[in-house]
Amino acid sequence: MSRCVPALFLLALLAGPVLPASAGERTLLRHAGVEVRVAEDDWCAAQVTLRIHGRRSTFTDQALLDKLYGGIRSVLGMECAEARRLQLLGLVGAGKSMLRRRQPVTAGS
Repeated sequence: MSRCVPALFLLALLAGPVLPASAGERTLLRHAGVEVRVAEDDWCAAQVTLRIHGRRSTFTDQALLDKLYGGIRSVLGMECAEARRLQLLGLVGAGKSMLRRRQPVTAGS
């Protein structure tokens, strides 16, 4: 057991740089270099705000946005059944807003 502690400490140090840069957020979905994040605590509600972090081209690629939206709906079905509406915020670089959209979680809503 005493050998495990230094190994776990080293693993924690090496894992540090790959953790999300924004404290208080967690990654809900990752696809094609794009991350969809939510606030870490108390994010599940009737309206969910999602921050989509990607490249500038992400927000002009409708096929990619459709895939992301489908993935978001699938994940929310498991993670937050209360969600009825989404507020999507698309961010590039240090937070420059590229997309702001509200839409229902399901097509029939």
